[in-house]
Amino acid sequence: SITINGVNAVAVAPSTSGNVLTSNGSAWASQASAGGGKVLQCLSVTKTDSVTNNNATFTTISGLSQAITPSASSKILVMFNVNINGNNGGSGIQIVRDSTALAIGDVASSRKRVTANSFTTLGGEMKNLAGQYLDDPSADGSTAFTYAIQWRSNGDEIDYLNRTETHGDTTDADVGSSGLTLIEIGA
Repeated sequence: SITINGVNAVAVAPSTSGNVLTSNGSAWASQASAGGGKVLQCLSVTKTDSVTNNNATFTTISGLSQAITPSASSKILVMFNVNINGNNGGSGIQIVRDSTALAIGDVASSRKRVTANSFTTLGGEMKNLAGQYLDDPSADGSTAFTYAIQWRSNGDEIDYLNRTETHGDTTDADVGSSGLTLIEIGA
């Protein structure tokens, strides 16, 4: 016999496997557990090699994309971590789902619309751009989506991923890694 606050808790037998025992303060009941908010799947990619970019238009960073087929009505939590040296003008990144840019600046702005930006005047400085975005892709349970991290440079300089500009100049220069994680959250 289990007694909680003077009430026999065993007297309320679960009606279905997986139910939880709840209380309204005076009586116990067997109820189904909450349905939403469950992690249904988690996918992740990590890029450890270094690449450069001097393209002023957004291009996908090779190795920082991941496909996912979410269940119906699910949301996707997109988390990213990008180590970058955007020297002399900055390097912008954006999250994309297929070809749709997500979590970018205001459309009315005349500035370049990005999810995040790195700007440094030091060739030996690497910045970490990290963040998350909860996406609602209107999943139907059969459609695969590909999420990716894209980057663009100012166009008149070379930007570096997972390393600094001066990386080749010294044997003790820092290198990093970048990653993309997708977590499907059930409705």
